[in-house]
Amino acid sequence: MVKRYGCAGILLFAIGLFPLMAQDNTVAKEMAIKIADRIVASTVYEFKDVKTGKVYTSLDNVSLNPDMRVNSKYLNWHYTNGVTNMALMELGDKIQNRKYEDYVLKNMKFIFDKTNQSYFHRLYDKTFREGGWRAVPRLTWHMIYRNKRLDDNGPMGASLITLNQRHPDDAFQKYIETTNHHIMVSEPRLADGTIARLWPHENTIWADDAFMAVSFISRMGEVTGEKKYFDDAANQILNYTRYLWCPEKQIYYHCYHTDNKEHGVAHWSRANGWIFMATADLLARMPENHPMREDVIKNFQMQASGVARFRFQHVPHLAFPAFPVALSCQFVVRVYLDRKIFPGIYEFYQQGKFLPETGIVGFAQKFCAEASDQLGQGASGPRPFRHHRFRTGHAGKFPAFAYTGEPGCEFLVGDDAFAAPEGLLQNRMKFEGTQCFRS
Repeated sequence: MVKRYGCAGILLFAIGLFPLMAQDNTVAKEMAIKIADRIVASTVYEFKDVKTGKVYTSLDNVSLNPDMRVNSKYLNWHYTNGVTNMALMELGDKIQNRKYEDYVLKNMKFIFDKTNQSYFHRLYDKTFREGGWRAVPRLTWHMIYRNKRLDDNGPMGASLITLNQRHPDDAFQKYIETTNHHIMVSEPRLADGTIARLWPHENTIWADDAFMAVSFISRMGEVTGEKKYFDDAANQILNYTRYLWCPEKQIYYHCYHTDNKEHGVAHWSRANGWIFMATADLLARMPENHPMREDVIKNFQMQASGVARFRFQHVPHLAFPAFPVALSCQFVVRVYLDRKIFPGIYEFYQQGKFLPETGIVGFAQKFCAEASDQLGQGASGPRPFRHHRFRTGHAGKFPAFAYTGEPGCEFLVGDDAFAAPEGLLQNRMKFEGTQCFRS
């Protein structure tokens, strides 16, 4: 997940620097273009039998095969690629170059090609009949056909709305309409209209879903002009604050379980980033005269103020010690906080080290040393740094990092560590509060 998410997040980060750092506009522009060009150049429009290694340029007359995969990660149907698509089109708009929009269009045309769709839809139906829900996630484009979760259709559908405005296509429109019905009618909601999910508890409020839903809903409002979409999107932001806001720390919790009325074990930096991005996405499209706009802006300012309180000198007391790591690529695209708040991010960006793995490890080393110094321990030298890469217990997913900040405990840094069910990790570490203890 770190690597998959990284390109989309870093690209958004670079694009966001354009208007925010005028003196380095050229550097930011070059950084964004370099990332985007690498994505474009590395995409191949073919399929691969992952068992035999045989590559196919066409699926005409090819037997259904559960080992058949699309041979480029940027052609997978996944929310990370929805974020990437939106970032690429925004980049093209900013630099007035249609090549990135054309790239997104080429990808979508490939995915919605009738032969390709027929093959994988038939494979999905066959696999589902024989093995049920648990059998289909291994298949290419299974999220298109499952279409039951916001991760399946939210950001990908949102990017398709923008693309379809510029390049109308019947297949695109049909998918948009199906997604619209799912989000506005079928998606689980609480009695007050707040979008919820059925996992890990029934009717759980999950911060990620703010962006997964609002990115689509706000664009539906933009393309249709219907007030109901902006009303719904604004209510999601304000209701998520009602359920997830932590007044003591002035940041959001990752989740809230309505059945037992408990918050999840951590705040999780990227969860806060998702809500930031959802709010920014909405405000970028919401009419100036919308009656709820001012409330959304105040909510946005409240979150910015809360995040700004977490400076490096307070790192040892954070609920998530490396708060800037996940958020830096995510919300800086819309909100530029003074460099003094997050020292080190800009330096790593300048050095070209802002990459998913090296950036996290190197950045953690830097702030660990700075935090030690600010605590008055500089004379004896910074604490020794050790990082550990691990995977959580949830289906073998969610790579993350940890570093030792205090004797006897390890703090988590990076990706989806806090999503681990019951805080149990595959490397026999147990998550409690802000610490991991080996069991």
